[in-house]
Amino acid sequence: MDNVYAVVEDNIVTNIVMWDGTEEWEPEKGEAFPAPSNVGIGWSYVDGEYIAPPEPEDIASVIDA
Repeated sequence: MDNVYAVVEDNIVTNIVMWDGTEEWEPEKGEAFPAPSNVGIGWSYVDGEYIAPPEPEDIASVIDA
């Protein structure tokens, strides 16, 4: 998917937007960076790289512990 941008605040992706990159626009908070289509809210953005959040624990394994 082209034209996907991540809105990043304090190194955390807070929103994903479609933007042509040429029209005048900026997010109310944070900055917008081009992003791969698999990036989502909650990912980290550090030194120009997106980092997925840790996978949630399987609740069944927590209950069985």
